[in-house]
Amino acid sequence: MGELSWTAKWELGRIEEAIPKLRTELVRLETALDEKTGVVGQPEQYAVQKLCSQKSVRSFPTPSAAEEAMEKAFEESNAIREKNTTIVATNLRVIQMLQQFVENARIPTTYIKYNYGRQGKTTKEEYDWFAGMKQVIPVSDGWGTVERLQKEWKRECEKWDQELKQKEAAREAAEKAEKAKFEREIVRRQFVKQFDLPENTDFDDILDVILRKNKYLRLAHYLSLNRSDWSDGPSYAETGLDEFVEETDEDREIAKELWGYVNDWCGDGRVFRDCKWSYGVLFGKVPAELMEEYNKVNQYVDRW
Repeated sequence: MGELSWTAKWELGRIEEAIPKLRTELVRLETALDEKTGVVGQPEQYAVQKLCSQKSVRSFPTPSAAEEAMEKAFEESNAIREKNTTIVATNLRVIQMLQQFVENARIPTTYIKYNYGRQGKTTKEEYDWFAGMKQVIPVSDGWGTVERLQKEWKRECEKWDQELKQKEAAREAAEKAEKAKFEREIVRRQFVKQFDLPENTDFDDILDVILRKNKYLRLAHYLSLNRSDWSDGPSYAETGLDEFVEETDEDREIAKELWGYVNDWCGDGRVFRDCKWSYGVLFGKVPAELMEEYNKVNQYVDRW
């Protein structure tokens, strides 16, 4: 190795001059650290951080189990927060004392390292030793991370819980639909057998059989349809009246009033709900047993 350059000699001289001051300042700093600052400590890792590093929300059997685990971890974390805060405060004081020491002793916080290569080529690199030293002294306990992890965990629990509820709702809906389909078929077969109809008779045809058993029922049925849908005017009411046989004075009164509303259409199907011979009144003239059959079948007719 060749002779040091004048720059290297100058740097070395600065360090040699600072050594006596360094010894004195070290003694003072040691005493000050013992009396005022304490020693550098390592904050204890929070239980929330441990939980999130070891498990995920969906590694638990249920969202509620995951929520309970986080609640417990957060409670444990909060119990040591004060201790960790004290450690961080002490570490910050240590850094402050070191900073003061370095400044008072006029110790350079950086140094230059020379690298001598072949063919006389020399390179130099500057190192900040003081910044490097500060990096090994913890100045944060990670509580901000704890709060962030807790919120993210909670959001994931809520998302998972919602997914499970949606799946359960879909399962229940499918089960309900299957049950309704089964019950619908039972009712259809019951009336097919009762009325001695072809095996493939659908509910529309079964309903037509029931309606023809009572003229008041048939008329009331079509009036109620017009109450729900008058997009085609009084067409439903007209269909009901077309086959209504007038056998008594009351029948003639019924027909006269209702044909009046059909011929002088007001544009609102609710008129058949509110008139004297409304569908409600006409349904009241139907025997109870027949009404029961009508209601049972009518609910299964696909109309709109």
